[in-house]
Amino acid sequence: MRKKLGDESIRKFYLHDKIADIDSLLFIDDLEKIEGTDDLMFAGYRTCGNPVGRLWNNPIEVSVRIIPDANSEKPCGAISTWGIDFDDMLMDDDKAYISSLLAKAERIGESIPPHPDEKMERQYRYALDIDGFNESFEALEEINRSYDRSFEEKCRMAQQHIARLCEVLSDVHLPEELMRDDTVFAARLSELRRIAQVLSKSAPKNDETLKSQATMLFEILERAVSEMQNATLRMFEIERRMTAQELETHKQMLAESRSEALSIEQRIEILEKICDNPLVRPDEKLECISEIVTLIKRRAKERFGDNVPSPDKALIERHLASIAKAVEALDVNHDVWCKRVVEETIIPINECRGNNDREYLSKEHLLTTLFAERMEVVSKEQNGTSECKIDIYLSDKDRSLPGEIKLTTIGSDIERTRVTI
Repeated sequence: MRKKLGDESIRKFYLHDKIADIDSLLFIDDLEKIEGTDDLMFAGYRTCGNPVGRLWNNPIEVSVRIIPDANSEKPCGAISTWGIDFDDMLMDDDKAYISSLLAKAERIGESIPPHPDEKMERQYRYALDIDGFNESFEALEEINRSYDRSFEEKCRMAQQHIARLCEVLSDVHLPEELMRDDTVFAARLSELRRIAQVLSKSAPKNDETLKSQATMLFEILERAVSEMQNATLRMFEIERRMTAQELETHKQMLAESRSEALSIEQRIEILEKICDNPLVRPDEKLECISEIVTLIKRRAKERFGDNVPSPDKALIERHLASIAKAVEALDVNHDVWCKRVVEETIIPINECRGNNDREYLSKEHLLTTLFAERMEVVSKEQNGTSECKIDIYLSDKDRSLPGEIKLTTIGSDIERTRVTI
């Protein structure tokens, strides 16, 4: 299973044992992007919200990653159930309603003809000079995008293409199966209609030829687009088009259904009314049903807030307890760890300072100025036990070091420790 960018859910864990004086942490799925796609694969859990704690008597930024066992029933690469459906949080009534909506969507989907494909688009070639149409359309688009040209110059350049389109489209009779407003060809007709309308109203007063050709093209396109819309309604078995007032009301309802100013219940009620309207197209009804399901699940999520049940709650809490114990040992033995850092870094630090004509630091001075800036913890699950790697990044209060010092330790085992600059 895969997720898209932005699909994240937050869980708040209250810590029985504090980690660097932090008593709660927010976790989200740790997702890795699949190369060449927008899909993400589950790789564990990580903190969010930039938590700040205290270590060695100084504030420190803290991040934690928890990686499940790759051999467990839910391996890395299988998506976490966090943030996918929230079905475990739905009330029975919500579950039943969603089931009825999905059944309704299935019935609607069965009644919709297949979406236009490349084969259908090619059929227009046999009904008109599609190459001439496309060439003139693309030329007009290019002219329209020429922001460095004046409107008068654009009009002069457009005239030959307008004339050609009038010729191409003046006597076209499309077969019924191509009379659809959801094809690429239909979309281009609508865009041309807009361009022709602008030119018919705004062409230079001394260019009557362009003005009359643009007006003629607009009228041709107005009829064609209208006929395609009517044919599409017949295909969807919709008895008539909406009146101007009905269409305005429909647009207003769609806008309100997306408004965050309204409650979820109010938005669902509006979407239900849209779905019940016999003049609304079935593809639009499917979008409304999908939005209703999303809102119902969002309502369930908001009901739980930061306390959405986690399928890995016990595992995460066990890792957090182990991390807390290791960090506590690091904090208690502050002097031991700092002396270890100074012993392993004082020589390369002073070599670097000497190369830059700076005075050497004494061990005592470095020891009194060292402080931890941030801590990164990675805790892995292996065969039912956890092992955490802790990276502590240190600097000095004088900002005199040639770089950042990293203290890496497995748990709080001083024998499994590495210091690097």
